[in-house]
Amino acid sequence: MRKGFTLIEVLISIVILGIILVALTQGVIIGIRHQAYLEHKKTASELAQSKLNELQVLPTSQLGDGSHSETQLISPITYTVSWEISSTSSPSGKDIQVTVQWQENGRVHSVTLSTWKRD
Repeated sequence: MRKGFTLIEVLISIVILGIILVALTQGVIIGIRHQAYLEHKKTASELAQSKLNELQVLPTSQLGDGSHSETQLISPITYTVSWEISSTSSPSGKDIQVTVQWQENGRVHSVTLSTWKRD
């Protein structure tokens, strides 16, 4: 009896190893994409919080009702920061809602923060 592997055993081993490597590669790619999404979501949350803080320090008399927006490019993503301000009567104040949107992998994502500011 001869020692060693037959050609068919080696080929089957290579095919199994190839399948495992493809599966591992796909897992790594999914992980990298998810990490990128989380980084972009973190950036969007920071932009929304920054705009909310900026609006909260203004006197309510300077906060006109309506919708506003601006874009910010943080390479390679363009974020659209929009905010809506509306008056409330009981109690008197302003509702402030800030939404940050960005597009990634053909899908639109968003983060929304809101607060109320007393007159």
